[in-house]
Amino acid sequence: SDLNSYRNSLHAYHIASGTWSDRSSPLGGVAPAARYDLGFGAINGRLYVFAGYTNSGSVQNDLHEYDIGAETWSDVSTPAAGTRPSARSNHGTTATEVALYVFGGTTGSTT
Repeated sequence: SDLNSYRNSLHAYHIASGTWSDRSSPLGGVAPAARYDLGFGAINGRLYVFAGYTNSGSVQNDLHEYDIGAETWSDVSTPAAGTRPSARSNHGTTATEVALYVFGGTTGSTT
């Protein structure tokens, strides 16, 4: 069984029809590495994935964007200005119309 395997699959639930669709094969870009305990938010037709644990057990601080209309992934980890938050998992994430907010979390280290 693969109960402990991490995923990088993306699925969409369509409210009007009550159906699910698999969006795991994007038309462009590369999906983020499989992970868990990540941050996730939606802003203006784009989904954002921030940080989390990967299959290797490392904690990340990368940021990926999925354009829903174009069905494409982009790595947007390099900020135009400012400093990205440190690597973390188990953090709180929420989105407004203009920003993704990240609060707290754990580094995954016991030291």
